Amino acid sequence: MVAVRLTIGRLSMIGLVDRDHPRLEAVGGRLDRMAERLGAALGPVLEGLFTDEPDGAVCLIRRLDLDVALDPDGDETEQRGAWAGAIATALARRLSSEGDGIVRFADRAGQLAHFLDRLAAGDAWSLWYHEAFAGLRVLPASMALRTAILADPAPAIEALRRLDGWARFRILDTLGETGCRRVLDDLAAGGDGEADPARIVEEAPLCRSTPAMPGRAALELYLAACGPGGVRPGPATAALAGAIARIRAAAFDDPALLDALADGALGAAVAVGGSDGAALALALRTLSPGQRRALVESVGAAATPPDAEYTVHGGLFLLLDALDGLPLPDPDGWPEPPEVATDALVRFLVLANGLGPERAPGIFGDPVWRRLFGLPPRLSPAAVTAWARSVPPSRASAWTRTLIALSPPGEGLGEGDTSAPPCARAMRTPLTRPLGLAAAAMLQAFSRRLPGFAGTSAGHLRANFLSVAAKVERSPAAITATLARPPLDVVLAMSTLSGATLALSWLGPVPIRIQREAC
Repeated sequence: MVAVRLTIGRLSMIGLVDRDHPRLEAVGGRLDRMAERLGAALGPVLEGLFTDEPDGAVCLIRRLDLDVALDPDGDETEQRGAWAGAIATALARRLSSEGDGIVRFADRAGQLAHFLDRLAAGDAWSLWYHEAFAGLRVLPASMALRTAILADPAPAIEALRRLDGWARFRILDTLGETGCRRVLDDLAAGGDGEADPARIVEEAPLCRSTPAMPGRAALELYLAACGPGGVRPGPATAALAGAIARIRAAAFDDPALLDALADGALGAAVAVGGSDGAALALALRTLSPGQRRALVESVGAAATPPDAEYTVHGGLFLLLDALDGLPLPDPDGWPEPPEVATDALVRFLVLANGLGPERAPGIFGDPVWRRLFGLPPRLSPAAVTAWARSVPPSRASAWTRTLIALSPPGEGLGEGDTSAPPCARAMRTPLTRPLGLAAAAMLQAFSRRLPGFAGTSAGHLRANFLSVAAKVERSPAAITATLARPPLDVVLAMSTLSGATLALSWLGPVPIRIQREAC
C-alpha cells in the first residue's frame, strides 16, 4: 500500500450566515471545531484516492475552492464526514486535470532538483510551488543552496546527480569555492562506506569544473562517486576527490608535477599540499601505480572537446567582437611563445585582462577558453610570464603607442582601468601596460554596444554583464554559447550582441553563435 501524506498549507473558511440568525456564536464555535477535527475525517476517505500516483510522488495544488453547508443543529461527526467527502471529490477532480495551479514531481529528489536549479538561476521565489522552502528566502543564494542540500542529503545527492550538466554547473558556481568545500565535508562526514578509487579516477577526465577551482572540482568528483538513491561515501572518498582536484590545479602552475607523480614520487604531492601535503599524499596512496598513471594522463592530455561543456567565464563571449577590432602588435622582433602562435596568446591575455585582476588568473585553468585559443595543456602561467618578460621593451612600447592613438588616456575607460596581466600579477613585465590598454579599449568598444552604457566603468560592466557562466555546444555548423542571465539582462537583450553570430577567422572556420538563456 502506498503511504500518503496530505498537507494543507492554509485552510480558510468563510461562513455566510444570516445576520439575524439567533445562534451566531454557536455557528462560529461549530466552524472552529470542524476545522480542528477535519484532518481525522479526511484520512479514511482519501485512502483510495492516490492509488494511481507512483510511490514517492509529490503533487502540489495551489488552491482548492469548494462550497459546503453547515447545520449547527446537525450531528457534528456526520457533517465532518460530508465535508471530507466533498473535499475528496474536489481533490480527485483536480488531480485528474493539468494546467496552472497543479505541479507534479516524480519524487522528493525531483522536487528538490527543480528548486535547487531555479534557486541558482535566481527565480525560485517567483514560483508558488516552492513555498515549502520559504524559510530559506532571507539567506544569500549560496547559503540557501547549502542549507537545502545538507538538510536532506540523500534526496539532494540524487537531485544533483539527475540534473543535466548545465544546471549542476550553475549550482556549483552559485555555491562558490567555500560553499562547495563545506558541502563536501558535511556530506562525507555522514557517509556510509567508501567508493572504489578507480571510479573517481575514471571520472577525472569528465570533470567540468575548471582546475583553478579545486573546491568545486572535488565536490563534482565526489558526487560522481555517490551511488543511486543518494548513497554517499565517506571521508576517504572525499579526501581522494580533493587530492585529485588539487593535483589538477597545481599541474597548470607546474607541469613537471605530473611527471613526478607518474614516476611514483608522492613527495611531490606533499609540496603541492603545503600544510595538508601529508594528507594529500596519503589520499593518493590509495591509488595503484596504474591508476596514478591513468590520472596523470587524463590531467595532462588534451582531451577531445565534448559536445557540451561549461565555463564560468561565459561573459567573455560578449567581448570577442570587440577583441577582433583591436590592433595586434607586429610580431617581428617578438619571441616565439611555447607551442602557440603569438597573436593567439596576445589575444588570450587581452581577453583575460577584461575580467579584471581578481578573476583574470582563473581563465588559465578554463579548458573552454584554452581550447578556443589553442593553448597546449602544459602551457603554464609561469611559462607565459617568462615569455612576457622576454618581450623587448621597444616592441612592447610600439604596441603601446598604437593603442594610445586608438584610445587616448582620459577618454572613456582610458588607461586608468589597466591591470597587470594574469600571467604576471606578482611582477611587472614589458606587456603590463599595453595589455591593460588593450583590455580597456576592448571594454570601451563593448560598452558602446549597450544602449545607454557607452563609457561605463569596467567594474560596472563586469558586475552587470560579464560575470556570468555559459554552456558551450559544438557542432560542425557552429559553436553555440548560451549565456546565463546577467543582472542587466534586459539591456543586453536590446543590444546587437543578443543572438549575434561571429565569424572570427583566428578562432577557426566555425562561427560562434551567442544566445541568452531562456527565461
